[in-house]
Amino acid sequence: MAPMLRKTGTLVVVALILGVAPAGLAAVTSLHASAKMDSQQVVVPRRPVGNVAHAKGTFVGTLSRTRAQWRLAWRITYEKLANPVVVIADIHRGKPGHFGPILVRLCANCHSGQTGVKAVTADTVRTMKRGGAFITLITGRNPNGEIRGQIRAGS
Repeated sequence: MAPMLRKTGTLVVVALILGVAPAGLAAVTSLHASAKMDSQQVVVPRRPVGNVAHAKGTFVGTLSRTRAQWRLAWRITYEKLANPVVVIADIHRGKPGHFGPILVRLCANCHSGQTGVKAVTADTVRTMKRGGAFITLITGRNPNGEIRGQIRAGS
């Protein structure tokens, strides 16, 4: 066992380096997440229909952890979709070229520039950090997804 340090400030620094938070000090971790979306990344049995060649979008987010939970503060933007009405924006489990189950529903009846905050699981955060998650925007004309982007998450 390490000897007790008398300086409170030093104790806090040593405790944080060791990954132990002293009573009253919440341990907070923050990660950046982002994705660039386009129609070429969509993986479905049927490719998006309509003029989607120039459709694109971005997803940016911050994953924050307190002792109790992870939260994702996010923002999506998009332009030049074949169908400008985005019915749903979801984060799915899946590596590039693969499709997987929904991890987080960001919004329904979304608009470009929309923001929000969602609680997410530690498993979802691990999946995002490992490159195993993507975001997809679903429109009425393209119910399997019109644009998609692989999420990168890290410090």
